[in-house]
Parts: sequence; C-alpha cells; structure tokens
Amino acid sequence: MAKDAYAATNRKDEYPQMTLWLERKEKVVHHDRYIQRRLTSKNIPSTFELNTMRHPPVLVPHRKLLMSKHPSVNRVLFGTLIDDYGAKDFEYCLGEYIAKAQAPEQVFTTTTLRIATRSVLTFVPFHAVAVYHCIKFTEHNPYSITKGPESIVDAIQAEPGRKDKYGRPIPGRFDTALINVDGGVTSGVKG
Repeated sequence: MAKDAYAATNRKDEYPQMTLWLERKEKVVHHDRYIQRRLTSKNIPSTFELNTMRHPPVLVPHRKLLMSKHPSVNRVLFGTLIDDYGAKDFEYCLGEYIAKAQAPEQVFTTTTLRIATRSVLTFVPFHAVAVYHCIKFTEHNPYSITKGPESIVDAIQAEPGRKDKYGRPIPGRFDTALINVDGGVTSGVKG
C-alpha cells in the first residue's frame, strides 16, 4: 500500500501527499460500502457506525508559522494593494478587523450588519502597510538527523508581476491557501 501511495506523489514532500492519497482511498471504500448497502440491503456498517469507529491519530503534525524579520516591501499604498495584489476589499477587511479588535466581547452578540457598519465607519489613520511576499510553515521533528529539529514543510508566496532588469515582464505568483482558524476540524474546509 505504501508503494502505491508513494507512486501517486511527485516525490517531493511525499508524506502529506501519501496521507491525502490514503484518506481519499478510504473515502472511496466508505462510499462503495454505502452504495452496496443501499443496493443490496446487506448488513454493511452504516455511515454512522463507520464515523463512530475509532479513527487513527492525525498524521500531519502541528505546524508553526515562520516569517522573515523584515517585510519584502516596507510601504505599499492601499491603491497598489488593490491594483497589483488584487486585494479589493483590503480597507473594508482591515476596518472589520479593527472594529472586532476594539470590542471582542461584542463580536458574538453584535449582528453582522452592525459589524459591517462599524467596519465602514472605522477610521484608519494610515494609507500604506508593510507586505511580506513569503511565509513558511515549520514542524518540529526531534528525530530528524539531516534537517534539524525544525524543518520547513510548506511555503505560501504572494508576489505581484514585475519586470526584470531587461524590461521583460515576470508574471506574479499568488498561492492559494486554506487556513484553519477558529478551532476548525483537522480536515475538510470547515473552520
């Protein structure tokens, strides 16, 4: 089974890819059992019984965010964020973040309309922010000999298009990332 999982990877950072491959295979088996049970009405365990069975521990360890000490660009105007980085709602989201940070106890009691109104009315006393083009995720592995106890396992890049020293355009790179916040579950898109 491990050979099949490894063959399905791109041979770089294979552990998460193999885990995902195995998870998908298990989901196909569960779905096949469900279909067989529905078609033949045999005593194949129900979805509820499958979900209540003991699951193995999470195979992807906890990852820590690592950022450079200094930003990639010290000062980027809000207009440039909209045009070059595609952050169309940056000012609104920043206002919403400030409004929630000023009264965190009211976040759960206040309606979405009130938060939206407060975020629009929030005064932001600056018009530029520092931008980091790359963040990395590390994991602690005390048994690693070659990489050391902290090794970089993933990176996210967001960099607008630019021109090289000869004036040729270099396309931008914006990685897509799903970040688990608010105590979400360990897999899937909830949270």
